[in-house]
Amino acid sequence: MPLQLEDMKFGDAEAYANTYATSFNTDPYSRASFADQTYDERVAGLIRRWPKNYCEAFNAYKKVVDTDTGELVGWVKIGFQNTDIDPNRFTPAGLCPVSF
Repeated sequence: MPLQLEDMKFGDAEAYANTYATSFNTDPYSRASFADQTYDERVAGLIRRWPKNYCEAFNAYKKVVDTDTGELVGWVKIGFQNTDIDPNRFTPAGLCPVSF
């Protein structure tokens, strides 16, 4: 299983959501916080929020991919909110509306 770090793409929403929900599915706090939702409902909510989250200024999403299968096996959100870095460095060009 060779792994590779890549930029997260807008089209990775479903893989991101499934990885996120699976990662926190056994966490007691997460289970209590989302006790009224099924796994599929949590995934649907994550996918619904993905455009806004993906396009937030000062955030960069990276993913780890199994190069044999192309499967997303992990991801990270890196935030630069407390810096004076130009947010346009991280906001994906052409994919994000001006506001949500």
